[in-house]
Amino acid sequence: MRRLLTLTVPVILLTVLMAAPAQAKAISHVELTGPGLSALIVVKPGSQARDNRLNSLRTGTAAHAALYRGLPQAFGARPKGRLGPCYRLEWYGPPGDTLALTQYVYPYAKRGPVVHTPRQSGAVQHGWLRAPSYVKSTLHTLGLPKKPSATARCHL
Repeated sequence: MRRLLTLTVPVILLTVLMAAPAQAKAISHVELTGPGLSALIVVKPGSQARDNRLNSLRTGTAAHAALYRGLPQAFGARPKGRLGPCYRLEWYGPPGDTLALTQYVYPYAKRGPVVHTPRQSGAVQHGWLRAPSYVKSTLHTLGLPKKPSATARCHL
């Protein structure tokens, strides 16, 4: 029994350690557009700060949950109340840096940031998500205005 454990545990650990970086690379970058931004904001990996921002957005918006089967259900019904201006997140990934997922984020919603993932090709989950507050902070570090500009409607 001990010999079996000695052989099995390293194989399982190796499989897990090799799978984590592969999944982390599945989304190569994100593009952000919306009101009050002077230009398209592109977040690609490259430095520790950029990697952290990309991972914060990917985690906080549940982008992986929308793309991969087997992850817990992250999305639900639209929250009540005013959401404020809408910003579009376009997630890109392999093959060939193609558009993988479109999400809409409402960082100025009254009770905290909200993300909407509409039905779309390639998405296995869709709906609304009340995002963690760090999503708004991350967007601010990328150039989002500190105060909302004129409310803009998203094209859903």
